[in-house]
Amino acid sequence: MALDFPDTSIEWLDMVIACRSDSNYSHGFDIVTGKIANDNVGETIEYVMRNVMRREDALERLKFEKINNQICFCTDIALTFIKFREAKVI
Repeated sequence: MALDFPDTSIEWLDMVIACRSDSNYSHGFDIVTGKIANDNVGETIEYVMRNVMRREDALERLKFEKINNQICFCTDIALTFIKFREAKVI
């Protein structure tokens, strides 16, 4: 089962916070795709986690960030979808 966050949202923010605040957090998805919480985004998320900023305000602030996408393969089942295709020496 997969979960996709095409853009930042309250649901996306809630999952990022859950993953960062609880090392035992489990969401039950095999694959999760969406925006990566890099250093710039991480600062805003920290403000929300410390109750310095509301979630809605954080999302407004994040509209001005260029946020890359990520794919997280969370289970052994998910890893079966990865296939080695080739290697190149650079």
